[in-house]
Amino acid sequence: MNVYIIRKTSGEIMTVNRTIDGVSLEAFAIGITSVDRKKASKDAIKAAIENSADASAFVDAEDDEGTAYKIERHFVAG
Repeated sequence: MNVYIIRKTSGEIMTVNRTIDGVSLEAFAIGITSVDRKKASKDAIKAAIENSADASAFVDAEDDEGTAYKIERHFVAG
């Protein structure tokens, strides 16, 4: 099972979710507007994470005010 975490680059965890749909909604609620320098959307988040070569993938994200975030995917054995 994958778990998706949105955290500020300072380390503060903002949200934890189990689905791309859920993490996309949380990103929208936080105000994230860009993912890997592209307009933020569910498809953009999914593509960016899938294109990451790391098993614990992460992508850079940002809101309108320039606050930096990481959206991370972690595999949790169940």
